Amino acid sequence: PRRLPEVRVLRHPMNRVAENPNLWEAAWDASGLAEGVHAVEVRATGSEGGVRTDTVSVYVEGTALPYVDQFASGEIPGAGTVSGSFSDTLLLDGVSETITERLSGGKPASRYSYLEHTWTLPVQAGATVVLYAEVDPDDSADGDAFEFAYSTDSVTFAPLFTTSGAEPAAYSALLPANLSGTLYVRVRDTDRTAGHKSLDGVAVDRLYVRTAFEAGEPPAAPSSLTASALSSSQIALAWSDNSDNELGFRVERFEGGSWIEAGTAGADTTAFTDSGLQPATAYTYRVTAYNGSGSSAPSSEATATTDAGAPISLNVQLSKVRAEYFADLTWSGASTGDVDLYRDGSRLATVPNGGSYSDNLGKKPAASYSYRVCETGGSGLCSDEVTLSF
Repeated sequence: PRRLPEVRVLRHPMNRVAENPNLWEAAWDASGLAEGVHAVEVRATGSEGGVRTDTVSVYVEGTALPYVDQFASGEIPGAGTVSGSFSDTLLLDGVSETITERLSGGKPASRYSYLEHTWTLPVQAGATVVLYAEVDPDDSADGDAFEFAYSTDSVTFAPLFTTSGAEPAAYSALLPANLSGTLYVRVRDTDRTAGHKSLDGVAVDRLYVRTAFEAGEPPAAPSSLTASALSSSQIALAWSDNSDNELGFRVERFEGGSWIEAGTAGADTTAFTDSGLQPATAYTYRVTAYNGSGSSAPSSEATATTDAGAPISLNVQLSKVRAEYFADLTWSGASTGDVDLYRDGSRLATVPNGGSYSDNLGKKPAASYSYRVCETGGSGLCSDEVTLSF
């Protein structure tokens, strides 16, 4: 006969049974067992060394949903000393990325230690979306802990968990099931009291998001795909969404003799911009819809050729004056008397050509801003988009 897999209960807190003080009772549970029969053995060892056991067989039904694990693909340093990189958070192998606090400025008596670091993870929506982390915080002399939070726009963050104690521990947090796209996971210290200068650190050995899917039918294929050049380095795509059960869309670009993934778009999305392309080059695309049961057939193909090259060159630099941040724009190559300046797709100002412009971002700017300069009068000649990141 086939040997049954064993799950042994070696030790567990026990309580006396009220009706009979000579009897003891305890409880035990297990999760993550594979489908099939498991033998659960309870072993009791007496004070004189005698051992008694009892065994029960349990059948576990296969109820687990199919899933995909998604790992960090980049990071945004904030404050503190970084040892290692986000690639050290991919495997639970004892090799960690460590973030250590730095000292603030100001008068010596008012200084404090602090840190901030952000990882980026590509995430798919599903039936459940859960973040898991293996974290090892320092034993802080200041009573410092580390707070993890998440965001979908790198601006507004919601709490995930806060470390407790100084021993390595596994943490998990349930995320919204419809979350898709880029996930930002940020860690910050919790104590920034003046005079608390201990340089504590936090090590992350593994960080990932698991999306579990429901079984069902793959979505219908998108249709009516179109492609058009936006500039010398960007092509805009648009399509028709023909399904109501997709988790998102995969955009593929034909390159080097094969299809490669250019990016993903969320559910109910019908547009995508592919960036970082070469000037005066033809690119061919197709789009598929996907969910937990698989992918649709691909859409029809669409081709567009990027512009020959931006006639306008734009340079954006960051400056700071009296605690306020400025984006300083300079440009060349425009031929009209005035130019239109755009920030994040909206017109910021119309100014004389040949000059410069400083955009006041205030004391607490957002994580990034994108700028473009265009000739006035509807000529359609614009610079490539330049992104300023903090």
